[in-house]
Amino acid sequence: MDETARPGGARPRVVVLDDYQRVALESGPWDRLAGRCDIETLSEHVADTDELVAALEGAQVIVAMRERTHFDADRLGRLPDLRLLVTTGMGNAAIDLDSAARNGVVVCGTRGRSRHTLELTWALILALVRSIPAEDARIRAGGWQSTVGTELDGATLGLVGLGRIGATMVPVARAFGMEVVAWSQNLEAAHAADAGAELHGGAIAGAALDVFDREPLPLDDPLRTAPRTVLSPHLGYVTRENYRVFFTDVVEDIDAWLDGRIERRIAPDA
Repeated sequence: MDETARPGGARPRVVVLDDYQRVALESGPWDRLAGRCDIETLSEHVADTDELVAALEGAQVIVAMRERTHFDADRLGRLPDLRLLVTTGMGNAAIDLDSAARNGVVVCGTRGRSRHTLELTWALILALVRSIPAEDARIRAGGWQSTVGTELDGATLGLVGLGRIGATMVPVARAFGMEVVAWSQNLEAAHAADAGAELHGGAIAGAALDVFDREPLPLDDPLRTAPRTVLSPHLGYVTRENYRVFFTDVVEDIDAWLDGRIERRIAPDA
């Protein structure tokens, strides 16, 4: 099957999923595709499989924002017109690449910036130790101070994992005067030392969370009422600068596919 074939020669239908902030179309050079395809966006997350399949009926191109929407074997099998699935980033654990290949679906990715998650992480840490969400809510309700903050100088930062992102946390922590400890199942002491951290176990004083097993976070999830927590809705990569990179590459991927070429293909493991 021609991977770029389009039924009846009609203009391909392109659907951009999970455009929560309604900024996808202003974040990339979509005018390059004018007259070549019909583009629409969905701003609300569609969790139900039947509803998702109905919403995507006839779409030859789907654009997925990171792991917000899963594409497993069942969903891919129920989208017979799908030929190109573009995901922001060059990896997406929510896409079954083997099933995509079996169904004749090309999966492509995009580049992205690298510092956004680091910045948000420190925003969450500072919000946690100074109780900023609670104090913000209190002052808006007519109250005043109710908490006593904790300084980072002399405190210890615990990192679960010390990979590409985790390692960038260490010099910032040191600048705040913090000690750094790290843990992962495969972390070796030598690697931790090279990054400026130690191996250590112990209790935590609080948790600032941006990523969850189920997203959007269900209303009855116990984390919504958990004490000593600050929660944000997976905002790490959500910046204007990163979105411009994402959607510029999305347009390039679609443009190439329309010309019979494939850009930034994400292939199944051999």
